[in-house]
Amino acid sequence: MQVNATLYFTLAHMLDVEPEHVSKIMHLIRERQKVGEEKYGHTMDRTDLDEAQFRMHLLEELLDGAQYATRAGRECQGLVAELLSITARLIEYMEEMKEI
Repeated sequence: MQVNATLYFTLAHMLDVEPEHVSKIMHLIRERQKVGEEKYGHTMDRTDLDEAQFRMHLLEELLDGAQYATRAGRECQGLVAELLSITARLIEYMEEMKEI
């Protein structure tokens, strides 16, 4: 999966992120893609999971992220709140879709 223009646009405009941060984020995403492909032997372009299964993976990763941010210290408390808010919205959606 290539880091695409839609992601770049979202980062740069909707989130009002500085251009140098967008470049850094895009670089880090590419690096994580490489790590994932080496570790798991496939990319996010895999076809063996449906969208509901990808959402479940997303939920699990968001919950892990909230735990990491909590452990990282008080300076990350705002990040924890944001992660939990996103997680709650995902859970609501998945419940509506009868996925959880």
